[in-house]
Order: sequence, then structure tokens, then C-alpha cells
Amino acid sequence: MRKISGMTLEKPYFDFIAGEEKAKSMSFSELIYSIKDALKSAEAMKGHNSEAENWYRDEAMTYQKELNERKKVAMNYKKKIYAKMNKRAEEENKDLCKRCKENIADWDGLCSECHEERAKK
Repeated sequence: MRKISGMTLEKPYFDFIAGEEKAKSMSFSELIYSIKDALKSAEAMKGHNSEAENWYRDEAMTYQKELNERKKVAMNYKKKIYAKMNKRAEEENKDLCKRCKENIADWDGLCSECHEERAKK
């Protein structure tokens, strides 16, 4: 075992595999808190103990990687949902006149002819 200024480590380096597994089990808010805490700890070790500083920075980067992966998955899901919504809206509005399509984009509404046709459907 190795002792680094008050903390005892089994290994002199951050175990990335175990860190990634731990990060996967953490909630979103726990990840954010752990990242901030690790960065504060790294700043506290700056100039005192470079091994501990690097260990904390590695921990923060590992958790940040997991956070970025989760955000990427969420954004891809969001893009798919919006693509489906846009496709559905285009299909609903394909029979409208050009002026009404522009008005819908500006939230101004439909002209009287298009409004009547839509009411008939």
C-alpha cells in the first residue's frame, strides 16, 4: 500500500476500470458532485503532492467521460424525437398554401381558406 498525504492507496495510480464501473452506477447529480469534489481536491494538492493531484484529476476525468456519454445518448434520443415530430408536422401541413406554411412557422395562424379546409377534415 502507498500513502499519499493522509490518504492510503492500494495502487499509486487511479484504477480507470474500477472508476468507470463506479461512475456507471452513480446518478447524474452524484457525478457532478464527484467531479467538482475531485477538482477541488486536485487544486488543494497542487504544489504539495503531484501524485495525489494527478490521482484526483484522473478521477475527475473518468467521471466527466461518463457524464459526457450520458449527455450524448440523451441528445441523440432528443434528436430522434424531434425528427419524428417534424416529419409528422410536415405530413399534416403538406396540403396548406405557401403563405400558411410560413405563418405556421411564425405562429401567426392559417388563412381562412386553409382553416376551413382543415375544419372539414
